[in-house]
Amino acid sequence: MCLPAIRNRFVGPAEGVGNRQEEIGMLVMPHRRLFAALCAVGLLAVALPATSSASTRSKTKPLAANGGSATLTVHCPSGQLATGGGFRTAPSGTTFAAVWQSRKWGQRAWRVSATEFSGTPSSVRAYVYCASGAPQTDNRSSGLTSAVANAACQGSQSAQAGGFLLRRGSSGFLDSFRVGGDSWRVRDVNNESIHDYAYCAGGPEPGVKKKTKSSMASGVALTVDSRKCAGQALSGGLAQPDSGSFFMTYFVTESRRVGHGQRWRTTGTFFSMGPPPAPVRLTSLAYCQPGGGSDDE
Repeated sequence: MCLPAIRNRFVGPAEGVGNRQEEIGMLVMPHRRLFAALCAVGLLAVALPATSSASTRSKTKPLAANGGSATLTVHCPSGQLATGGGFRTAPSGTTFAAVWQSRKWGQRAWRVSATEFSGTPSSVRAYVYCASGAPQTDNRSSGLTSAVANAACQGSQSAQAGGFLLRRGSSGFLDSFRVGGDSWRVRDVNNESIHDYAYCAGGPEPGVKKKTKSSMASGVALTVDSRKCAGQALSGGLAQPDSGSFFMTYFVTESRRVGHGQRWRTTGTFFSMGPPPAPVRLTSLAYCQPGGGSDDE
């Protein structure tokens, strides 16, 4: 059973507010004969959608010190299309590499851009998550002039994934996650203009698995891995519900799939201009193949 057709929807004014790695996404059962028999009669069609043949590819580029930027576009292998993507930069503390673009590019790729603001050179790695059953996309976009953007799907469609494009050289973002099943929200750290993308589809809505941690230690990195999807994580996102500005925020250095493709990892270094009144939360969300259960959004 193939995934339903996806459309990429982008909104205007906010509504309401390389290196190569392959990972094979498949379920392993102890009774291989039983597994083969069930597949033969089609009893596992729902548990194993077309995305069970999945892979990850990645590419790294250097970032020069004092404003050096790089853009990477990572392509899926022949016969597979992109379901999502992610990124990782050098750990914050010695460097300050800000990601200002992470979005789907065409039908088979994911594009990431970053700028290094410190006096120390670093690097950025981009990831694309691919599947043989992923559909073609209808790409549309327009400008936006708000610090918070909600790209909304139409009709009965749900948001399968999302992405963003900020001002070139922007110093970062706060949120990039699904809202209410049918929208994708992006929030910029500097209240600047945002391009917010939602990749929409009919059919079963991807489940969500999430986890939240908190910190009050300024300058210390915090890593949050989502709860485990039953199958593959098709895409992922992150949220900072307590952060409202650059003066109390996690500077995000990592947002990508981990754990044999079944979890989503978010890493951010917490910065605060003064002691926060309470621990500040960072949430990592994995959007999973349908049929594996879901946390509340």
